[in-house]
Amino acid sequence: MIRRTETLVEAVNGALRLLGERPLASLDEDRVSALRAKEALGDVLAAIIREFDWNFAQGEAVLPADPAYTAGRFAFGYRLPADCLRVVSVVDVDDAAWQIVDGGAVSLLVTDAAAPRIVYSRFSAEPNRWDALFLPLFQARLAIAVAPALGADTARADRAEIEATRALVRARRADASERGGDFISNETSWVTVRSR
Repeated sequence: MIRRTETLVEAVNGALRLLGERPLASLDEDRVSALRAKEALGDVLAAIIREFDWNFAQGEAVLPADPAYTAGRFAFGYRLPADCLRVVSVVDVDDAAWQIVDGGAVSLLVTDAAAPRIVYSRFSAEPNRWDALFLPLFQARLAIAVAPALGADTARADRAEIEATRALVRARRADASERGGDFISNETSWVTVRSR
C-alpha cells in the first residue's frame, strides 16, 4: 500500500531529498531551502493541477452572476470560484458557447446560458487529499524549481526531471483507467469521433 503524505512539510521534504538536502521540520525554518520551497510550492501546485484533470482536484459549482458585467458577445457574466485554476467544462453548454475573460479582480465565465454549472480544476494544498501518484510528480517538479537557488548538483536536478516525466505518465495511465468513457451515440459521425 502506498503511504499518503499528510502535510506540506512531508511533501516538500520529498523534493529536498531528491536534491540531497536535509529535511525541514517546518516551512517557516530560517533556511534557504525552506524559503525557496515556500516561494515555489504554490506555483508548482497550480501548474501541475492545471496541466491535467486530476480527479482529486475536480470541483463543481453553479456560478453567481457578476452584477458589474456589461453584456458583450455573451449576455451574462459569472464569477469563477476563488480556487478555480481551469474550467474543464460547462455542463450542457457547447464549448463554443462560453469563454473565460478577465473581470479585473476576478475571472469571469461569459455565456448566454442562465445559471451555468461548471466542472473545474481547483487548487489543493492539502496533501492528504492528493492522489498517491500526484505526490511524486509534485516532489520532482518542486525539486526542479528550487534546485538552482539551492545550488543543487545538476545531475540530481536532471534525475528529478526524469522522475517527473515518469510520474506524470504513471498518473495519467491510472487516471484514465478510473474515468468513464465518453458516450458516443449512434447518430455521431465518425468525423466527430475522430476529432476528440
